[in-house]
Amino acid sequence: MKGKFVGLIRRFTWLDWLLLVLLFGFFAYLVVVSGSRIFNRRPAPVEFLAGEAKGAMMGNIWIDVSGSVVSPGVYELPAQSRVKDALVAAGGFSESADREYVAREINLAAKAVDGQKIFVPALVKSGMGVTAPGSSAITKINVNSASATQLMTLPGIGEARAADIIKNRPYIKGDDLVTKKVLSKTVFDKIRDIVTAY
Repeated sequence: MKGKFVGLIRRFTWLDWLLLVLLFGFFAYLVVVSGSRIFNRRPAPVEFLAGEAKGAMMGNIWIDVSGSVVSPGVYELPAQSRVKDALVAAGGFSESADREYVAREINLAAKAVDGQKIFVPALVKSGMGVTAPGSSAITKINVNSASATQLMTLPGIGEARAADIIKNRPYIKGDDLVTKKVLSKTVFDKIRDIVTAY
């Protein structure tokens, strides 16, 4: 057996030896590269994965919005939503909403909580700009959206003045009626407490 092996080796030409060396070199290269990849493998970014998992667990919340909003109902919102987001989802305030109450009592920047109920009260009408007994809200006419007929229900406002009010819209605040010379200060003082602009 040994003699046959020695005889086989003696038959090798320089080309055979070259091919043999190249073959061994190729296998050695594969071994080195594979080992390097195994030892240099980096762990997965744990922080990122943890953040993704946390976000998935937070999910959404459900808020009940009712009262004087455009579309009362129960809305699904992202977990980090604010009270303002819930009101926007409900279409915003309706015309009858008591905005003074909202500004005073409802914190629009507060975080919404799952299962929370948000109620927007309405102004209580009773005659000309007066509220029902026991109510602190005042029914005000919006000079930016009221019709000519509604404006003419105001003291001292006739057809011509109602037309002038509509013509000079919009108004940022009620005092703009005087600033824009639509009404005199005397006339505006009569309606100051029963008009608003938004």
